[in-house]
Amino acid sequence: LDKNNFTNAIYQFELAVNEFPNSHDAHIGLIKALLKQCEIEKVNCEKARDERDRLRAKIENTQS
Repeated sequence: LDKNNFTNAIYQFELAVNEFPNSHDAHIGLIKALLKQCEIEKVNCEKARDERDRLRAKIENTQS
Protein backbone atom coordinates (compact mmCIF):
# COMPACT_ATOMS: atom_id res chain seq x y z
CA LEU A 1 0.00 0.00 0.00
CA ASP A 2 2.92 2.33 0.57
CA LYS A 3 3.63 2.35 -3.17
CA ASN A 4 -0.06 2.74 -4.06
CA ASN A 5 -0.13 -0.69 -5.72
CA PHE A 6 -3.77 -1.15 -4.82
CA THR A 7 -4.62 -3.79 -7.40
CA ASN A 8 -2.01 -6.21 -6.10
CA ALA A 9 -2.74 -5.44 -2.45
CA ILE A 10 -6.47 -5.95 -2.95
CA TYR A 11 -5.83 -9.21 -4.79
CA GLN A 12 -3.55 -10.49 -2.01
CA PHE A 13 -5.97 -9.50 0.74
CA GLU A 14 -8.87 -11.10 -1.13
CA LEU A 15 -6.86 -14.34 -1.28
CA ALA A 16 -6.19 -14.07 2.45
CA VAL A 17 -9.88 -13.42 3.22
CA ASN A 18 -10.90 -16.43 1.14
CA GLU A 19 -8.26 -18.64 2.76
CA PHE A 20 -8.85 -17.35 6.30
CA PRO A 21 -12.43 -16.04 6.44
CA ASN A 22 -12.30 -15.59 10.23
CA SER A 23 -9.17 -13.44 10.14
CA HIS A 24 -10.06 -9.90 11.10
CA ASP A 25 -6.57 -8.82 10.02
CA ALA A 26 -7.19 -10.06 6.47
CA HIS A 27 -10.54 -8.27 6.32
CA ILE A 28 -9.10 -5.07 7.76
CA GLY A 29 -6.21 -5.16 5.28
CA LEU A 30 -8.66 -5.56 2.40
CA ILE A 31 -10.83 -2.72 3.68
CA LYS A 32 -7.81 -0.42 4.11
CA ALA A 33 -6.57 -1.17 0.60
CA LEU A 34 -10.02 -0.56 -0.89
CA LEU A 35 -10.49 2.68 1.07
CA LYS A 36 -7.07 3.97 0.01
CA GLN A 37 -7.85 3.14 -3.62
CA CYS A 38 -11.19 4.90 -3.25
CA GLU A 39 -9.50 7.96 -1.78
CA ILE A 40 -6.81 8.24 -4.45
CA GLU A 41 -8.27 6.67 -7.60
CA LYS A 42 -11.99 7.14 -6.86
CA VAL A 43 -12.78 3.46 -7.57
CA ASN A 44 -14.03 0.55 -5.42
CA CYS A 45 -15.65 2.97 -2.96
CA GLU A 46 -18.86 0.95 -2.74
CA LYS A 47 -16.91 -2.29 -2.40
CA ALA A 48 -14.94 -0.75 0.49
CA ARG A 49 -18.15 0.21 2.26
CA ASP A 50 -19.66 -3.24 1.64
CA GLU A 51 -16.58 -4.98 3.06
CA ARG A 52 -16.60 -2.68 6.09
CA ASP A 53 -20.27 -3.39 6.72
CA ARG A 54 -19.74 -7.13 6.27
CA LEU A 55 -16.92 -7.16 8.83
CA ARG A 56 -18.91 -5.01 11.25
CA ALA A 57 -21.85 -7.43 11.05
CA LYS A 58 -19.53 -10.39 11.52
CA ILE A 59 -18.02 -8.84 14.65
CA GLU A 60 -21.43 -7.94 16.05
CA ASN A 61 -22.67 -11.50 15.47
CA THR A 62 -19.73 -12.99 17.39
CA GLN A 63 -20.30 -10.64 20.33
CA SER A 64 -23.98 -11.49 20.77
